[in-house]
Amino acid sequence: MIVETKKIAEEGRRYSLATRNYVRWLQITGALKLVLIAIPIVLALIYLPPYLAKLIEGYRGLFGGTPQSNILEQFLGGQSKDSGIDTGKVQDLIKGLRR
Repeated sequence: MIVETKKIAEEGRRYSLATRNYVRWLQITGALKLVLIAIPIVLALIYLPPYLAKLIEGYRGLFGGTPQSNILEQFLGGQSKDSGIDTGKVQDLIKGLRR
């Protein structure tokens, strides 16, 4: 009876160690997946904005804007020099639509 109990206990111990190793490898691969996903995202957030700003600056000239101007500032700053639009009248129209 003692010998049989000892065999059963040893078999349970082997299954326990195998399960522990399996769970450990799951944790390691999960952390590795997280790192492989997070590192490119962080690097993109750090290094991509200057390149995107240059790209947008290059395309802004194609769509009629000047490279150094901000369209929103032109629109809200009064008379737009490039298009001849009186932004005061546009703002009055917008206020009239809100009523």
